[in-house]
Amino acid sequence: MKIVIVGSGNIAHYFGLKLLQSEHTLLQVYSPNIVNAEHLARLLHCDFTNELHQLKEADMYLLAVKDDVVISILQHGLFTDKLWVHTAGSLSINQLLPYVAHVGSIWCLYSIHKKHLPTRTDIPLLINASNTSSLQVVQEIAAYISLTVVPMTDEKKAITHLAAVFANNFSNYVFSIAADIVTKENIPFALLLPLIENTVEKLHFANPEDLQTGPSIRKDTLTIEKHLNYLANTRAYTEIYETFNKLIQEK
Repeated sequence: MKIVIVGSGNIAHYFGLKLLQSEHTLLQVYSPNIVNAEHLARLLHCDFTNELHQLKEADMYLLAVKDDVVISILQHGLFTDKLWVHTAGSLSINQLLPYVAHVGSIWCLYSIHKKHLPTRTDIPLLINASNTSSLQVVQEIAAYISLTVVPMTDEKKAITHLAAVFANNFSNYVFSIAADIVTKENIPFALLLPLIENTVEKLHFANPEDLQTGPSIRKDTLTIEKHLNYLANTRAYTEIYETFNKLIQEK
């Protein structure tokens, strides 16, 4: 199968380097930034372009671009009879079908950074497609990338995406608050890493609700007041603390 990668970011690097080891042929990389397109193309030993009208004809086009860019690319009406596979967490198959005949999706349930690509082989890939034959192709492609490939409807993927925002994006913001608090006092953030790692490790054998600890669940009002007094000059952090404290106690 001949594949064109549309995009040059994190997922394009991760998927591209995995597919480079497969029996399929990577024809070309597209990116509006020619430098980025050339950089990834050199890694994948293929051609590159920064012009959509110069896309080569292929069997599959992997749309490894931001969610809000996918449809704008398809609106150009290129190779509408070919299989276009998007990697967006928030888009559904039906949103793309008005533009092309065959649609698939491979959503990576993991935070990928091209400068620190993961080595683990069990990263969940949630897949879907507009028809059975396309799904078979998508499943075969995904199997080269990960050992954990899960067919899932777009409705359930959307719910999983919401949960992932809480589990990853929001939790990382809370980590950034913790880093801000200790950094201002010249305390190394690294001191918190064993605690953070331990919190995640325990999730392998227990429900998060059963693992809740801290002054909120103990209703330790003295400690809570001390924390709020310290945060008094940072309204945003105070509001987050008060909200979390209230929700934990209510639950």
